Amino acid sequence: MIYKKENNNQNISYVNDVEQKEIEKTLEKMTEEDKKIVETRVYEMKKYPIHIILENIRSAFNVGAIFRTCDAAGIEKLWLTGITPSPPHNRIPKTALGATESVNWEYKKDIDEVLSQLRSKKIPIIAAELTENAEIYTDFKFSGPVAIIFGHEVNGVEKSTIKKCSAVVKIPMHGLKESLNVEVSCGIILFEIVRQLKTNSKSTLNQ
Repeated sequence: MIYKKENNNQNISYVNDVEQKEIEKTLEKMTEEDKKIVETRVYEMKKYPIHIILENIRSAFNVGAIFRTCDAAGIEKLWLTGITPSPPHNRIPKTALGATESVNWEYKKDIDEVLSQLRSKKIPIIAAELTENAEIYTDFKFSGPVAIIFGHEVNGVEKSTIKKCSAVVKIPMHGLKESLNVEVSCGIILFEIVRQLKTNSKSTLNQ
């Protein structure tokens, strides 16, 4: 049974592990044409209501790696803004490894256009940045649709953009360096969101 719930007017669908195994068994018996149709539908069903926004990322290699991470996490959409390289940039495929074809993405020069679209859908916008009031990402409660902004490798998320966010989260650092590579940070926070959403869905099913 596919779990569905309504949250902030968004329809959220999850496929559990048992169903995934059954789907894989069925796929083995199908023609290649039928497989492609079913695999596309299954991929759509596994989307999590997460939007990743990249603001002024300078490295195409980082962008490609984030494409691959977004594919692995099954996010709803990846937004590229400002100076962030976008397909068909020739360096992105080297780290994306085909994920530019499987991830729903869009480029907007002005990040405010993206923020306006998401606000109109009542999706909370959160910055991933080291600020005094930032909350540790594992302490933050991700309970539904959400958008996370990751900024420039050196300068981070623009201060003007942070002011437009409903919250700021950070990854605590325990060594001498103050931050992680943006792709690594994206993966860590993204999979924590997925973990929480899956946990929330199981809790709801058991009620």
